[in-house]
This record gives sequence, structure tokens and C-alpha cells, in this order.
Amino acid sequence: MILPPSSTGQPVLRASGLSYALGKARRRLQVLRSLSLEVYPGEKVAIIGPSGCGKSTLLSILGLLERPDAGEVWIKGVSMAKASEEERARMRSDALGFVFQFHFLLESFTLLENLLLAMRRFRGVSTAAVNERACALLSEVGLGDKIHRRPHELSGGEQQRAAVARALAHDPQILLADEPTGNLDTASADRVFGLIAYLAEKKGQGVVLVTHNLSIAERCDRVLAMQDGVLIPHNFVKPKKRASVVDFPEPVLV
Repeated sequence: MILPPSSTGQPVLRASGLSYALGKARRRLQVLRSLSLEVYPGEKVAIIGPSGCGKSTLLSILGLLERPDAGEVWIKGVSMAKASEEERARMRSDALGFVFQFHFLLESFTLLENLLLAMRRFRGVSTAAVNERACALLSEVGLGDKIHRRPHELSGGEQQRAAVARALAHDPQILLADEPTGNLDTASADRVFGLIAYLAEKKGQGVVLVTHNLSIAERCDRVLAMQDGVLIPHNFVKPKKRASVVDFPEPVLV
């Protein structure tokens, strides 16, 4: 099992013995082979590897979007092996946030409206309080002055920062990011990752980040390489730790 060099407390995300194959009979391709992983609160884990090696498949299984052929996933200590689809959907809604390579914001809605759609689960909370939290989140990612703009009115980096805000709208304990900086220039990629790192450290969220960007990967707490369906430690010569790239005021979230 891949464990951090030193860890305290309980993992917020745990996977044990995951196996997964595509196709049938002779054409069956084994993607994951008894893969195990633990992620702790506030920890950033990068997963690297060539295209098609199974990184996104693993993320889908960890995010409860796919079921493994064998093995088990625990979210906040709760096993998902025998959970119904309804229970899995509820856990996704409560505990997991997703950021993808493409922002997938709804073009016909403003940034504020995109966040409010993601916050519909806050039942019993006043409309004013939900709106205030959405505005605070957009301010926290540096878009407080653009809450009424639509996605096409923003740069690529701004769109992706809005996608990060949306992923955090329901205050998840785990953030799963699949190539979140893949479509961005170097400066925008650095800022988006800095934002993810800053928020993970501030809120104690566990982060699993799939990336081809080695300069981003080496800034995570651990780097694992996908090889032959398993994860193996990948050791960088670590640079001096840089401060997170967050150059906008930090508001207080409600």
C-alpha cells in the first residue's frame, strides 16, 4: 500500500486492492491491478503517467463514478463497496469535489448562478446566506468583481478558477482534479494550482491530482506514478517550497 512518509489521524480517502478491466474475453485489458492508496486531510497527492495508463479511470473509481471489478473504496471511513447508487450519489454530493481539464461551466448562466446550482443541497439555509457564501467563494478565487459575467466573458484561467470555486461550493472533504491545468498557459496553470494548494491547506482537504505537468506534480506532498496498473512512488529532487500563488484578498467564508 502506498502511504505518506509520515501521517497522523485517519485517511479521508482510502482504496484497497482495486482492480478494473476493459473489454471482454481475449480483448480484455487490465487497467488497475490490486491498486491501493490512502490520502490524508490537507494532503496533496499527484498521480502521473502516460496517456491511457489508467489515471482517469482510477479517479472515476475514487470519485464513485465507476465501480471496480474488485477492491474497496472508503470515503471518510465509510465503505462504498456495497453502497447503493443512491448512497454513492449522496456521498459524492456531500464529500467529493471534482475539477476537470475543461471547466464545464454552463454558458447560459452567470458565475454566481453556476455556483448556486452546485449549492442546491443546502436545504434549510436562507437564500441570502447561500448567495453570500457563493459570492465569498468567487471572491476567494479572485473573481468577486465578475460574479455576473458568463463563462465566455472570462479568460481560460478565470474559467478554471470558477470551476475550482464550484467544486468547493458544497465544502467537500476530498478534491479530485483531472488535468485541471491541462488547457492553460504556464502562468494561469501556476495560479490555478496555487489556488488548489492554498485552499487544501486552509480547509484541510485531501487532494488527488492527475497531471502531465511535472512542475505542478513536484509541488505536491507526494508524487505517484501509474505503472502497469499500480502506483509506485516517484521521487523528485524537491525544490525549495514556494508559497501558494494567491495574489488576491482572502475574504471570510460564511
